[in-house]
Amino acid sequence: PPPPPPPAAPMPPPSRPSAATAGARTAEAAAKASSYAKRVGEAIFGPHFGELAQAFRRGGRGAAEARRMAHRMAFGRELRASEAELVALRASEIDFGRTIRGLLEDVKECAKTGDKRGELKAGYRVLDIRERRKSVQNKTWRCLKRIEYFERVLEEP
Repeated sequence: PPPPPPPAAPMPPPSRPSAATAGARTAEAAAKASSYAKRVGEAIFGPHFGELAQAFRRGGRGAAEARRMAHRMAFGRELRASEAELVALRASEIDFGRTIRGLLEDVKECAKTGDKRGELKAGYRVLDIRERRKSVQNKTWRCLKRIEYFERVLEEP
């Protein structure tokens, strides 16, 4: 058997930075965090981020108003996203309906020509597409409920 490896050299104790170095690093980290927070805030709240930040700094009623404003903006953004999703779901529903009608025509055509295998295959595809359409209809219903909720929340004073 090979000889065991030599023991590892002991780790030197960590060096302590001077107070000036630590202060500079802390200030640099704080500046980076502040810059990052500002970018994130602007990405979330857009052009209104400055107003929100000022209202939060005022405290008291200003902070409560800022929270309401932030919630309204977030709910408004969610409402727009849900409305866009609803449009896409309805288009998908229409597409599935057309596909089902076409497949039913295929089933009839295969039945006329006596193609049992083609008829069975088209029938299974109809069932599959109907199941997928039902799933899209359920998503549409949930999306409508979500839109109603956001509209109700945004109407509140």
